[in-house]
Amino acid sequence: MTKFFSCGVLLVCVACSAPTPENYWIYRNLSEDLRGREIVIDAGREQLTVRDLAVNLEICSQTEEFICFSSEFLSFAVPRNLSEKSGPWSFGGTEYRVLAYRDEMILGQNISLFFVGANIDGNDLVFYFSKQRGLIALAGSNGTGTQLFGVDYCGFGADIDCRTGTP
Repeated sequence: MTKFFSCGVLLVCVACSAPTPENYWIYRNLSEDLRGREIVIDAGREQLTVRDLAVNLEICSQTEEFICFSSEFLSFAVPRNLSEKSGPWSFGGTEYRVLAYRDEMILGQNISLFFVGANIDGNDLVFYFSKQRGLIALAGSNGTGTQLFGVDYCGFGADIDCRTGTP
C-alpha cells in the first residue's frame, strides 16, 4: 500500500511540473543537414536549451514594456505596443527594428507578421512575430540558412486568446 501511495504522489508531482503551452516553446530546424537541432524556451524552469546545453533564461514580466526573454545564447524583444511604424528599440544592449510587416499564408492560415531584425553577437537574425500567435519562427539572415520554426500553434509572447484557444 505504501509503495502504491508513493508512486501515486510521484505521478501527481510529475504531472504538476510538466511543461504547458503557456510556459514552454520548441523551435525546430527542419533542414535535413541540421535536423534535430532545436531551441527550447522553458519559462517554468527558467532555461533556454540549445542542443544539449541549458542556460539561464530571464523572461520579462507582463508589466514591462517589452515582450521579451534573454539568455547567454539568444535574446528577443518587441514592444508591447509594436506596430509597423515602430522605430528601432534597444533591449539588453541589442538593437531591434521592424524590417517588414505583411500578411503571409502559412499552413493555410493568413498571419499578420512582423519581420524583426537584430544583430546578436555578430549574427544577423530575423524573428517572425505575430501579435496574435507570438514568435513563430527565427532565421539567420547572413546566408547560414538556419531557420527554426515553432512546433506549436502559439509561440512565445502569443496573446491570451491564442493561448486559451479562443479564435
